[in-house]
Amino acid sequence: MRKESFFIKKSTINIDSILVVLEGQLTIRNAGLIKTELLKVLTDSQKKLKLVLENVTKIDIAFFQLLIALQKSAVILNKEVSLDVGTDNKLKSAIKNSGLEKPLFAVFEA
Repeated sequence: MRKESFFIKKSTINIDSILVVLEGQLTIRNAGLIKTELLKVLTDSQKKLKLVLENVTKIDIAFFQLLIALQKSAVILNKEVSLDVGTDNKLKSAIKNSGLEKPLFAVFEA
């Protein structure tokens, strides 16, 4: 089975922070790969990790659950994770319709 396309771009913001931009199809089909990449960045990174969602073409509840799990891992590792969904109204609507709006934004400062 063919994997759907997603992209992760990493860049250092400063000595304490790293920026990770996620693009494309953030779905169950890619959840394992996304999880592996995000955990690698989290464990190898500086104290703060900023996640930015851009140009998202598909997203599902598995991705939102992955974000909640990532935040819990960050707490254990004594790291900070922030989430930026920008101004994409479709993405904001997907978060709201997932039923995870409160859990997501309870753990992430939006």
